[in-house]
Amino acid sequence: MWQGDIDWEAVKESGIEFVIIKATEGVTYVDPTFIANWDGAKEAGLLVSAYHMLWPQLSPTKQAEHFLNTMGEREADFPLALDVELNKTEGNIGAVVEEVLLALEAKEGRKPIIYTAQSFWGRHVGWAPGWSAYALWVADYGAAAPAIPVGWEVYDFWQHSNRGSVPGISGNVDLNIFVRGTEGLNNLGRKEER
Repeated sequence: MWQGDIDWEAVKESGIEFVIIKATEGVTYVDPTFIANWDGAKEAGLLVSAYHMLWPQLSPTKQAEHFLNTMGEREADFPLALDVELNKTEGNIGAVVEEVLLALEAKEGRKPIIYTAQSFWGRHVGWAPGWSAYALWVADYGAAAPAIPVGWEVYDFWQHSNRGSVPGISGNVDLNIFVRGTEGLNNLGRKEER
């Protein structure tokens, strides 16, 4: 979620079970509401993780370090996510994506989640052996079922709307479904899961 002040108790009471909170972008940006949102969601009893928006033109190592340093001692309830939807460079960004993912996995001990859309992934990343080992969080609004990027046969999360409404949050909200139920979130990203 990327909204400002949130009443996390109201969110929890509405039936929401998990959230993935924006933490960072690039090598310096920290979402100014990250800590308040993390603490509020945890206190409300939600399952919580965070994401980093990749800037492919910047150092992958520094981006991973920035995200992990911002996380500090906070422990996510399920794997961290890498948001892959921005490209200000020419050509394929697969190597940058892979380097950030490997750095996050080395530190966290489980494979991160990849957030993307089929059209973006196909144009800027494409197929490579091993992509399907990562949980896929695919954005596809208004479809009966999401279009899946090359390299995966199934998705784990589907962001099906960017215009949802949730009590406790003002304005439009990204709505997501996790296909294995919330009980599967804690095991997500472990090698034996995929």
